[in-house]
Amino acid sequence: MKKRVLLSAVGGSVSVSYIQYLKKLNCYVIGIDSNNKITGKYFCDDFIKVPEVSDRYYDVIKSINFDLFFPFLDEELLYFAGNNIQDQRIIMSKAETIGICINKRFLYEFAKENNILVPEEIRELTLEDVFVRKVFSRGSKNAFISKGNEKYLFDYDYLVQEIIKGQEYTIDLLCNDKHEYIYCVPRKRIKKSNVSLIGQVSMEDDLIEFTKKICKLFKFIGPVNIQVIKKDNKIYLIEINPRLAGSSILSIMAGFDFLKNIIDGYPKVIFEIENNLKMFRYLNELFVKSN
Repeated sequence: MKKRVLLSAVGGSVSVSYIQYLKKLNCYVIGIDSNNKITGKYFCDDFIKVPEVSDRYYDVIKSINFDLFFPFLDEELLYFAGNNIQDQRIIMSKAETIGICINKRFLYEFAKENNILVPEEIRELTLEDVFVRKVFSRGSKNAFISKGNEKYLFDYDYLVQEIIKGQEYTIDLLCNDKHEYIYCVPRKRIKKSNVSLIGQVSMEDDLIEFTKKICKLFKFIGPVNIQVIKKDNKIYLIEINPRLAGSSILSIMAGFDFLKNIIDGYPKVIFEIENNLKMFRYLNELFVKSN
């Protein structure tokens, strides 16, 4: 019998790749989004328009017939964690882990306490270029370089840090439902525009060991993506997203089929990775008849 997989934010630019791949795994894909005028709904087996995340969001979710749910939005994870919703069908990390990772200030402070290298916070007035991010933000949204930090110095909604110029990586990590490390695949971010446009698998030992260290500090479940910058053989933690990444499809196509592993109940398998596999994103068209 087909697994009924629920996937949120199918209006996003990267959703179609996941929908198509889940269908190749013989899954029945149910897409949800608060917007009805989206491309993703035409690729799903079923589409349900849902309200934006609010107090009764789980009432809407649990009314849907599904076997597994992959939340794609930070707002969803914060809602489920904050309301102590424990539904084994929802693939998500423990509430404490979500609370630390999604709040970038909390993550920064947690990293400092646990001797994880991070770009230093700028707490004094400076005219130098600084890296500014909203404490709650997704991907590259609300993240930018600013000339000086006067505007953001005393605004707790922002985190202002030194700029580290090095190679950016996203590391796709999978943990089972006992919070145990299963596998990870690092990939270089070669070109980006909010989401990765060009990426390349790069199985570097130091990045893998760094990921294992991070994994021991958190109670992760399911897919996680960790963003780092590597400079002069030092690895700086930038952010952790305890959910699917927009470009994890590259790791999947390289042989790290974590979606199938989750659907199959986290069996012990040997992943054979096509190292240096490169992904290029490009525009495509879908034509549908209007009613």
